[in-house]
Amino acid sequence: MSRWIIQEDDGTSDGFWMAMAMFFMSVVLAVVGSIIAIFAAFCLVGIIWGTFMSLKNYISGAVLYPTSMGKTISYAWFSNVEQMQWFFDSARDYTHILPVLIKPFLVMAGVGVIFVGTVLFPAWIILHAALMILFSPFILVKATQSRH
Repeated sequence: MSRWIIQEDDGTSDGFWMAMAMFFMSVVLAVVGSIIAIFAAFCLVGIIWGTFMSLKNYISGAVLYPTSMGKTISYAWFSNVEQMQWFFDSARDYTHILPVLIKPFLVMAGVGVIFVGTVLFPAWIILHAALMILFSPFILVKATQSRH
């Protein structure tokens, strides 16, 4: 006949170490998540900034050439390319405070100017064409008045 000895373990030491491991894992994940969130925020702001710069370039072209869609589009496109190159050059040459965050911001601004600006180009062209059709009578009246 065999005898079984049952010894109950309350498991307090295992639970303590498990709780400590989970606590430290959550701290590490919170720190890493915060760093990723800050980096992603800088990248997102860069894309938004680049998009606004692209829109500004298109509006500048529309102001310079109000009656010529082709010249407006050419001006906006070449301004976008120039702006993108400026952002990329600035990112490459940046050596000041927080380069880990500022360089991606500048790169993403360049991406925003050229990529998002290019994707949104048709929308801006349609908006420009609609505004030209809406305001063309006023432009023609102004042009005829300035001749006399």
